[in-house]
Amino acid sequence: PDQEASLWMLRDDIPPSTTYRETQHHGIKLDTAVPIDHIEEFIRRITTSAEQIAPMALCYGFGHIGDGNIHLMILPTTEQAIEPWLAVKPAMEAAIDETVFELGGTLSAEHGVGLLLRDRVGPQKQELEWDMMRSIKRALDPDDMFNPGKLIPDPKV
Repeated sequence: PDQEASLWMLRDDIPPSTTYRETQHHGIKLDTAVPIDHIEEFIRRITTSAEQIAPMALCYGFGHIGDGNIHLMILPTTEQAIEPWLAVKPAMEAAIDETVFELGGTLSAEHGVGLLLRDRVGPQKQELEWDMMRSIKRALDPDDMFNPGKLIPDPKV
């Protein structure tokens, strides 16, 4: 019974769709992953960081944690909290990046890097990894027609 009540409480604490609809465009939504043996530490550290840095926001982790993948969402609690949240959002992103990288994880486990995360994952990637991605890009897009220079930084620039 206690376990059942705890599970229902977790479900009930998910943000109402109305709050999400109002604040989602300002939140942090990541597809993080850490080694399974670091999940508990990851959740503890991110939760603590959110409480200290962004008390006007709610922090949620959900998904298929069994493989280390944690969909992380941090949203301002109300429309009135958006402005103070935006002031601390860069600090929260830095805390997330530091935690993920220290624990040997990634900011983008399954949905790709994209423009929003490219510069944040840069320090995590070695030049050999970027070279491999460039080689794959050249093989699939030899004429560089698909988003030239956007996803994979050009080392000559």
